[in-house]
This record gives sequence, C-alpha cells and structure tokens, in this order.
Amino acid sequence: MKRFGFITVIACLLSLRTAAAANTSVEIMQFRQEGQGSASYLLKRSHADKLPRWNEGSGDPPLSQRRAIDIAIAQLKRRNLKFEGLELHSVSLTRIKELPVDGHWFYGVTFSPIAGGVTKPYWKSMVLVLMDGTVINPIEAAK
Repeated sequence: MKRFGFITVIACLLSLRTAAAANTSVEIMQFRQEGQGSASYLLKRSHADKLPRWNEGSGDPPLSQRRAIDIAIAQLKRRNLKFEGLELHSVSLTRIKELPVDGHWFYGVTFSPIAGGVTKPYWKSMVLVLMDGTVINPIEAAK
C-alpha cells in the first residue's frame, strides 16, 4: 500500500511539472533602445505546441505574407498610437531558434508613421504574427 501511495505522489509531481513546463514562456525577441527602455516578445510553450509547423522546402508558409500584413495593421490600430497613418516598412519571416519552441516561424511586420519618420521606441510599430494568425505583443520592461 505504501508503494502505491509513493507511485501516486510521483505521478502527481510529474504531471504538475509537465503542466508548469507547458505554461512557461520563451523570449523569442527582445529590443533595447537607449532612453526608450526595452521590450520582450514572449511565446508560451503551450501555444507553440499548437502552432502549425512549416518546412521551408515544402511550399508556402501556412499563413500568407498578405494575411500577416492585414493582421498587423489591425493590431496597430488597436494600439492607438498617435500618428496620422502607417507606411509598411518591412516584412520578415523568421525562424524561432529558442528551445523548447525551436522550428516555428513568425512574421515580423514593421511600419513607419506617415509624416514623421520612425516610431520611438521601435517596437511600438512592430507586430509579430505567428503562423496561426495570432499576435505576440511586446511586454515593456519597467524603466
């Protein structure tokens, strides 16, 4: 009977450890700008496990570049930044190389405000779009 109780305790601890690991976040990008603070983009492992995989040798990504741009524009409108309009600056397709979420891809979509140069800090005008169409927002560090 003692052995059964010990095995039950070990099983419970392992399941708690697995649940905790699934809720951990991996920093996939960080920006630091002098005088502007810093921001991190975090991806929960549990979310990463559900993302579509893509092999660059097997055709187009699961999410098109056009769709990623549309998602990014909608996200920036929700951020209520103060500028007249947006001009697309760049779109990059980046592979995550951070364990334990290695092998997933995201789009980094960056805009420049119309009539005003570059948004400062830079990360305020950048949107990371995952292959399932979800957005990772920057988490600003306390100054």
